[in-house]
Amino acid sequence: MYAILLVDDDRDLCALLQRALEAAGYSVRCCLTGHEGVRALAATPCQLVVLDVMLPDMDGFAVVQQIRSRSTVPILMLTAREDSASKVRGLQLGADDYLSKPFEMEELLARVAALIRRYTRLNTADVQHKLVFDGLVIDLDARCVLRNGEPVELLAKEYALLTTCAQHQGQILTKKQIYEAVWQAEYAYDDSNIMATSSRLRKIIEPDPALPTYVQTVKGLGYRFNREVGNADYHMGDDRALPCTGCRAGRCSRKALVSAPQAAVSGCSARRYPAGAYASSRAGPPLRPNGPYLLPLQRAVHPV
Repeated sequence: MYAILLVDDDRDLCALLQRALEAAGYSVRCCLTGHEGVRALAATPCQLVVLDVMLPDMDGFAVVQQIRSRSTVPILMLTAREDSASKVRGLQLGADDYLSKPFEMEELLARVAALIRRYTRLNTADVQHKLVFDGLVIDLDARCVLRNGEPVELLAKEYALLTTCAQHQGQILTKKQIYEAVWQAEYAYDDSNIMATSSRLRKIIEPDPALPTYVQTVKGLGYRFNREVGNADYHMGDDRALPCTGCRAGRCSRKALVSAPQAAVSGCSARRYPAGAYASSRAGPPLRPNGPYLLPLQRAVHPV
């Protein structure tokens, strides 16, 4: 799975692009500031950076310069500016492509695929053979797992369950899909093997097996590898409570966001997410916000 680093301070746009890119089969990490993006790239390599020009702490041009000082990863810049001078400047500093807002999602996906295809053909060593998350590394070639830098012993089915979920980070996998992928047999609607294996796996890899960080249960549907691992600033998506800088209490319940998103949003004093922003109470992050924020997924993305 190819990894994409998305750097944009617009949370709604990040959620929309992350959902579209993950639906296309990419692993996506979102950063809301330029400094956060530079640190994320230094910590975890990726095959593409999608970078907004207008950022709150440093502009996209400065981010390009910092990235180019240490990496040849392709950079796709997004901008609401229409002037050609900005595009020329970005390309001269090291950006590989430019896309002006508003843009069609199909065009973005086509440009992403082309840039990654060109880059990986020339840099085969950068194709991920390791899945790297906060506190957890899965080496697909060596078939080993590191927890906080220390190797852990997993049985074959535990390893298969972990890698199956991790390679589809953020996607809900049904028990049928998991059983057929891990046990290589037809699903007989007996969940005992899956439940026993997931329970053992969590006791080994999870900081708190009762509140899983990595492999999470989606009630009534299946399992999901947490899309937010390593990105505590992103205020949506899993079952834990994480800091929200806009809330008076300082914490918003992510479990509430999953089970009753509109109620959770109405209780957040930051009002980061408008009522009705979630397309499905079980789908995690929204497909699209309602109202004047963004147009539907398949249409144009408005400049911000």
